[in-house]
Amino acid sequence: MTLIKAIALVFFLPLAAFGGEEFKPEKYNYVQAGFYTTDMISVDRGIRVLGSKALEHNFFVEGEYKKSYGESGALPTYREWWLTSLIVNLGYVKPISNESEVVVRVGYERMSIDRWRNGAYHNSGDDNNYKASLMLMKESDNGMEIGVGLELYKYDGVSEIGKYGMFAATKKINSTYSLGMELTTTSNYGSYNSGTFFVRRYF
Repeated sequence: MTLIKAIALVFFLPLAAFGGEEFKPEKYNYVQAGFYTTDMISVDRGIRVLGSKALEHNFFVEGEYKKSYGESGALPTYREWWLTSLIVNLGYVKPISNESEVVVRVGYERMSIDRWRNGAYHNSGDDNNYKASLMLMKESDNGMEIGVGLELYKYDGVSEIGKYGMFAATKKINSTYSLGMELTTTSNYGSYNSGTFFVRRYF
């Protein structure tokens, strides 16, 4: 972990030029679970579970699990599929004011797809995908936080770099729980959208 943090620190170094307030680690200690949907192949729906832990020097680490199911009569050879993803992110937070901060993430995804084809299930094997994102987050006094950003994605075996627009919003119910949503959209890979609606618990 020390080596990864050292490499990430060099990658995130340009953010150090900005002034700002202190890092708020309590915002990055949580677990969340919710409903996930995407129209990447047809209309997939499933679950998404994520945990986040704040580290020293404005860093945090995330672990994420996604499982979704889809079907389509438009695909005669692939009528059903199950997509599973395991994701690890390393993030860095740079506060730029008491209400705003820049959040940078670099991540690795292990993804597999099980398909129903010709009367039997087939596994596509594991794909190794990589991503990096930058988001600007803005808090308000009523417990609402909104963020917009850009994510770059490199799929295993695909030369084109995916570019995703990102939107996130959370609303605190109390000091322990919040409700939220995350939306992404892209014109790469045929154009598709995805969304997550979740409950988050801070600890």
